[in-house]
Amino acid sequence: PPPGQQPARPNDSPLVVTVALIGLAIPSIFIGYMTIEPVLFGEWLRPGCHVNLVGAHNLDSREADTALVAAARLYVDSLVACRAEAGDIMIPIVEGAITEQAVVGEIGQVIAGDRPGRGGNNEITLYKSLGVAAQDLFAARAAFDRAREAEVGSVFDLAGTD
Repeated sequence: PPPGQQPARPNDSPLVVTVALIGLAIPSIFIGYMTIEPVLFGEWLRPGCHVNLVGAHNLDSREADTALVAAARLYVDSLVACRAEAGDIMIPIVEGAITEQAVVGEIGQVIAGDRPGRGGNNEITLYKSLGVAAQDLFAARAAFDRAREAEVGSVFDLAGTD
C-alpha cells in the first residue's frame, strides 16, 4: 500500500505486502505459495506484467484474486489438470467472472504455434502451472539462464539460510 495507508486486503502478512510492492515495480512475478486465500491482486499489477502461479493446486485454493485472473490472458500447463485442480482459474469460472474459454490454451500449444501468445505489450498474461514437472523445470531453467545472460535480476535467499 502507499505510505501511510493500510493494506487494501485484510491479510497484511509480510508476504502479501511484499508481493504488492513487487507487483507495482517489476514486469514478471513468480508465485509458488500454498495458500487458500489470494496473495496477489489484480489492482497491484502494472500493464504488461506476466504472472506465473505454481503453488496452490486445489479447487478451493488460489494465489491470485478474481480481478487478476479476469484481466489476464490465461495459459495453463494442462487443461485436464486445470479443471481438476486450478482454483486460481476455476473459482473465477464458478463466480461467473470468466468462462472456461478464457483459457487460451496449454503452454505447449503456444510454443508449438498452435495458440497465440501475448496480444500486446500492455496485456497482462498469467500462466498457471499445476505440476507437469518437466515443463516447470525447463521453464525455470530457461528463465534463470536468460536472466544470467542478460545480467538482470536478483537472487534472494528465501529460506534465510544465506
